[in-house]
Amino acid sequence: MTTSEPIDIHAHYKKGDKQTSGTVGHLDAGQDQVLKEVWIKLLAHFENTKDTPIKVEKSLVKNSGLAKAGISTSDTEAVEKWYTDNTDEVKEIKNQLVCDKLYLDGNRDIIVPSTFKPLFGDSADTRTFSNAFWQATMRFHSPDSYVLKFVRASGWDTDKAFARIRSSIERRITQEIDRLMWEGDTTQHNGVTQNGMCLHVGNDRLGSPVFIVTVRQNSPKLRSEANAEKLAAYALEKAAQLSRKYGEEALIVYDFAGFKLENVDLGFTKLIVTTLQELYPLTFTATLLFVNSWLFSGFWRAIRGWLDPAIAQRTVVVKDV
Repeated sequence: MTTSEPIDIHAHYKKGDKQTSGTVGHLDAGQDQVLKEVWIKLLAHFENTKDTPIKVEKSLVKNSGLAKAGISTSDTEAVEKWYTDNTDEVKEIKNQLVCDKLYLDGNRDIIVPSTFKPLFGDSADTRTFSNAFWQATMRFHSPDSYVLKFVRASGWDTDKAFARIRSSIERRITQEIDRLMWEGDTTQHNGVTQNGMCLHVGNDRLGSPVFIVTVRQNSPKLRSEANAEKLAAYALEKAAQLSRKYGEEALIVYDFAGFKLENVDLGFTKLIVTTLQELYPLTFTATLLFVNSWLFSGFWRAIRGWLDPAIAQRTVVVKDV
């Protein structure tokens, strides 16, 4: 069976070259055969599920007050009444979304109307597996690149790779990732959006975009679990989309400077790790953990067991960036 070679992150950055083994145009005969076998399984699954669309059951978008009330942002009269009746609730920092802040500040025309329509003719409440798959591959220059991310992360095991792709696409559908991205920042938690916890700051020496997550800006007490889950999905999808222009990979740096006990959020951290592994395998060339806090050692012991081998070998703890 074809297997992946260990990745030496330090060597690649010192040389200034990206890893190409196991990518499109750089497959040996065994790797090429595995890729073909995964495609055979995928195409068969497309055919088998074409008449059984998957329901959007855990939408990350529909947790806003307006959405829960079944109110369209296009219905200005109903929107105005809802905000009048719920002003105190939306003013609370823990609950307030960007769209709430915009409305309360009088910037009502900026709020995105509820006219979202899925690509490829799917209904608002369901998506077919094949349509969701093709949409997920749109951030890559080749659909093969998308499939190979999962294949490589699965150790070139055909069945495991297919299972991971299937699970990933089904999660994208049930969580309505396509609509989440269409809505943009407006349905994100206002406080998190304003504090700049996650920023794109340029490119690294390999040309990949660099994202810095300032961990001390994370405050679990100031936002709900639902908004945390939505933030994780939105930020990672946005980073993945941006990476398309720069070779389909990115670098992420978690800055633990000033990290305090109040910033510890194991639930949110595990959510990010599982989302990365399930939806975005090998999207990041490396994950750097910039550490100068005594709290980190205990935090690291708790989370490192959650990392699968593909992410673990690309994770580096550093004290100077």
